[in-house]
Amino acid sequence: MSYRVAQRQARTVERDLLKRVGKAIDGALARSVRDLSALLNRLPGSTPDARLAALQRSIDVLLQSRNRLIQQIERAAVAGRRTSFADVLAVWQDASKAAASSVGLPMASLGAVLNPRRCVAGRQSERRGPAEHGADDAGVLGARVMTADFENAWIAAKANTVLGAGRSRVLWDYVTRAVNATGDLAELGVWRGGSALLMARALPGRHLHVFDTFCGYPHNGRFGAGNPLRDTERLLSGAGVAFTAHVGEFPATAAGFNAPLAAAHIDCDLAAPAAAALVLFWSLLAPGGILVVDDYGQPEADCPGLRAAVDTWRAGIGPHGFEEIDGQAAVWRR
Repeated sequence: MSYRVAQRQARTVERDLLKRVGKAIDGALARSVRDLSALLNRLPGSTPDARLAALQRSIDVLLQSRNRLIQQIERAAVAGRRTSFADVLAVWQDASKAAASSVGLPMASLGAVLNPRRCVAGRQSERRGPAEHGADDAGVLGARVMTADFENAWIAAKANTVLGAGRSRVLWDYVTRAVNATGDLAELGVWRGGSALLMARALPGRHLHVFDTFCGYPHNGRFGAGNPLRDTERLLSGAGVAFTAHVGEFPATAAGFNAPLAAAHIDCDLAAPAAAALVLFWSLLAPGGILVVDDYGQPEADCPGLRAAVDTWRAGIGPHGFEEIDGQAAVWRR
């Protein structure tokens, strides 16, 4: 099967994927979080801070599992396979066990809370009219709105990014976690602006800074075909995004740049500019902000020195949070 045919097949299932997995799993997650919070509140001797920390650990585990599900189904689609809902439920059961372990509570206490079959309950509630939804459904409905927001943003962005639906969803989820951080958004490695648009849609109302040569890699011109700058400007302007394009080689284009940042995305594949961006963006990152590095887990031959540059930089920045999902690394301030 050719790459183009595989890509077309993958795209035909993306919308079904987001509806079938995104809505169902996000609905299950929202219900689980609400019920888990209630269970933790009843624990004797637990402090509010301890309950909040336990809840955050379980949410992180479940979000990681949801992202892996999307990536797993996308890879299966490219290979010409379809993933059944039963397969999704099986993976979610494993995620439930991992979440229970992360919270430190016995699985028996959480069996009814972290139940993968709640995905089906989320589907059934969709059939009711708006007036039939009670207050208990508020979390589920909120999760569905977030999924719909991503789906709409992805439809607009996917022709202008080389990220697939899975990696784009991971980026979206990380950026939305910075909702309480003050500051702008920044991206190094823009191409035609697809992933930049996702960031702007994930945290609307923020000024966006895009850094790129917009004529391809300096050493081989890759990603320089056509007019990437024009395409980026049309995409972002058409979406009503306030942005500044910093055109040229990084870090020269960042001389004097000092805007506080809520979130930043590095997707340049090259170790030297990525290392410079890590230092600069981290110095400008606000409390609660997050920095995402694409291609961290790619083979050395594809992105020479990139992983080592990230690891070396991390060794010198002090306490921080770190996570890797499907080759993308996220770092945030503690």
